[in-house]
Amino acid sequence: MTAPSLLRPDHQRAILAQLASAVRPGPDIDIPHLVELLATRQAVNEIPRKPTRTTRSGVQLLLDMSPSMRPFLRDLHLLVRQLRSVTGQDEVCVLRFTGEPDLVGDLDGEIRDRPYRPPVSACAVLIATDAGIAAAASGTPPPCRRNWLALARTVHGAGCPLILLMPYPPPRWPAWATRHLTLATWDRTTDVASARRTADRAANLARSPL
Repeated sequence: MTAPSLLRPDHQRAILAQLASAVRPGPDIDIPHLVELLATRQAVNEIPRKPTRTTRSGVQLLLDMSPSMRPFLRDLHLLVRQLRSVTGQDEVCVLRFTGEPDLVGDLDGEIRDRPYRPPVSACAVLIATDAGIAAAASGTPPPCRRNWLALARTVHGAGCPLILLMPYPPPRWPAWATRHLTLATWDRTTDVASARRTADRAANLARSPL
């Protein structure tokens, strides 16, 4: 028997589709923007398009394999399958890390750890982690705030929205993380509407880097 997902099964696909989406120009012309350009006699180098959410660019998924995340090991692997069912088997780039994602490797461990690099396609970046919440209990050092913020600058600098999937409720989230990063509750309390608000915040932060 398959163990239940951390997300609500009835809305799981829709929630992940929101979190894994990036804002891109859509097929429809942005008439108000075009009129504004013409009215102010600005050069129209390309026709402006209305922004739309899409997962067509794929998603980069980072899995925290720290000792503090061992209670969620099955959920981490399940998340990979869930995302692939939403975006496509070949559209999810999965990387693993321990503690802080400055060094990453492939999930199967065939490739040695190397410095993290953001996606070239400016797709969404999701990180399943506890951000060190349970580090003390597991006997591991807490993550460095400075390194996490540096990661966020790198991701946002590449035009990618960044979301941390947290298996603990908001009252336990680090204050610095809630101020500077986009966090989503990775449990049954998350619904489609809250996932969309989270994705909107991530997109806004990507446009206005730290």
